[in-house]
Amino acid sequence: MLLGARDTSMTAIAIQNGTYDDDLHIYRDLSGKYVPSITQVLKFTGLSSYSAAISKEVMENASKRGTIVHQAAWAFAKYGDVDPSWLTDETEPYFAAYRKFLYETGFQPDPEFVESPMIACVHGMAFGCTPDVLGSRGKFPHVVELKTVSVIQRAWRFQTAAQELARFNTKQCGRAVRMAVQLLKNGKYKIDKHEQHQYDCHVFISALSVVHDRLANGEKLWCAES
Repeated sequence: MLLGARDTSMTAIAIQNGTYDDDLHIYRDLSGKYVPSITQVLKFTGLSSYSAAISKEVMENASKRGTIVHQAAWAFAKYGDVDPSWLTDETEPYFAAYRKFLYETGFQPDPEFVESPMIACVHGMAFGCTPDVLGSRGKFPHVVELKTVSVIQRAWRFQTAAQELARFNTKQCGRAVRMAVQLLKNGKYKIDKHEQHQYDCHVFISALSVVHDRLANGEKLWCAES
């Protein structure tokens, strides 16, 4: 059996260069082999972590909130409107912050690259990628991560670097404006710009190398995500 292979016929959808299982958040290549996602690469190498002081309940609520806001952002980019029933009293201000960001900055999401999973490859190493929002402002391409938390995480800059590599099928960053946009519960937003292109790109590729080496040496990393 192929490394990490399993029957994906029931839940996986076909994407660029493979399949994606939305229920398990697992990517696989065309042969059925497990492909680590950007989030998993950062997690498995210790580049993303949250304080142990944060309770499981708080983390789960933040995850649900983020999912709802991301779904609303996807619908707005695709159709120019959102079903009001999708939003709750808690999530509505975060979505309002997103619309405020679009209006004030002039950023235009590309409907084809909003929450669209893909499998990319850099230096022969595959990784899964689902960009939050790719688009442009004027003539400049943008890579935007939407966040519904108030504390900046250093992993965000590596996320946007990896997304730029995936979107443009390149081995280095610098052709796109990269940022994380913090959507806040008061309906406002903050922009965390990512401008250390060479450094952020190098860190992600180094982390990806470590994860692929672990997989090549028989570690079943996908089991931690199942």
